[in-house]
Amino acid sequence: MSALSLRVWKMKNRHWLFAFCGALALVAASLQQGLAVGGNGGSGGGGRSGGSGGVFDGLGPGIRIVDAWVRESPLGSRLGGGYMRIVNSGPEADRLIGAESPIADKVVLKEMTFINGEPGIRTVPKGIEIPANAVTYLRVESYYLQFEGLKEPFAIDRWYAATLNFEKAGPIEVTFGVWPRMYWW
Repeated sequence: MSALSLRVWKMKNRHWLFAFCGALALVAASLQQGLAVGGNGGSGGGGRSGGSGGVFDGLGPGIRIVDAWVRESPLGSRLGGGYMRIVNSGPEADRLIGAESPIADKVVLKEMTFINGEPGIRTVPKGIEIPANAVTYLRVESYYLQFEGLKEPFAIDRWYAATLNFEKAGPIEVTFGVWPRMYWW
C-alpha cells in the first residue's frame, strides 16, 4: 500500500480510527488507574477500589455511592457533569437533595429530558428520589450533577471531592475520578 493510498484510507475511515484510539486510551487509563479490576473490595468511606471513584457509604442504613466520575473538561469550560450509581439497599426510600464541592462555586441537580423529541435540561429543585432496594443511576442523558463555576478544569489523573446531601442518610463524602473526553467524528 503506497503512502498516498494509506492517507486516503485513513481519511475515509477516520471516524473508526478515532473511535478505536479513544477506546484504546480509555482502556489504558482504566488499567493505569486500576479501574478495570472491578469489585468494591469491601471498602467504604473513601476507598478507591470499586471503580472510577470507589465505594462510599452513608451514615444511614443502605446508601452507597459507587463509581463516581466526571468527564475531563474542555479547555476554558467552567461547567462539568458528575455521574455515579446510588445503591439503596435499605428498607426506606431516600432523596438526594443537594451537593457541594470545593472545586465549584455550586453543584446543581439536573435532569436531561426529551419533550416532543427535543432535548432539554431542567433543574431538579425537590431532589432525586432514591427508591428502597434499588439502584439509581446518575448518567449521561438522565439525572446528573452539574458543577458550575469550576475553579480549575477537571483533569486526567486527578481526583475531586464532593459532598452529597441526602434527606435521611445525611452527608456522604465522595471522590470523583476523571474519565477522558471522547471524540466521535
